[in-house]
Amino acid sequence: MKRKTFAYPLLDGNTYIFSERNQEDVDYSLLQDKVRKSKVDWAVQNLRKIDEDLCNGIIMQQVNMVYDAQQIMIYIASNPEEIIKLVYSSFKLKNTKDYEEFKKLIDLPMGKKLLEMINDIEKTEELPDKECAEALGITVKKLIGWNKTQPEVYRWLKQNVKKNTEPDLAEK
Repeated sequence: MKRKTFAYPLLDGNTYIFSERNQEDVDYSLLQDKVRKSKVDWAVQNLRKIDEDLCNGIIMQQVNMVYDAQQIMIYIASNPEEIIKLVYSSFKLKNTKDYEEFKKLIDLPMGKKLLEMINDIEKTEELPDKECAEALGITVKKLIGWNKTQPEVYRWLKQNVKKNTEPDLAEK
């Protein structure tokens, strides 16, 4: 796979190459767990002394919670260290500096800008509804119905389902 890349100057005045990240470096389930942990930690720190049952109820609610992309982005935006880690996952693929060295090369505003640029090169084109439905083996009407009832699933499918290039077995 040929990765998309871009060059960007960092605080030391040198220009470095950033590229599309490895899938495991932007693991959605790992980010889910980080958001969940931050919510549980907040409940323990702020509610345990006030009301043990309330705290336990919120913790149990968080255990089964699934966060949407917006909630994850809010978490990342409010955690400078997470921004730096996500940018480093792009940086490390074409550069030899370790994480601690890298942290000295960027500040938070630069990290936010770089993360936005990285996200832009990683965007995939959405598959049209008809082609997405065909690849999934469902009707277009059913796919569009998911947009109304489960918009996150619909958007994920449109961006991640690949066009079916295999001939239909019934046609063989």
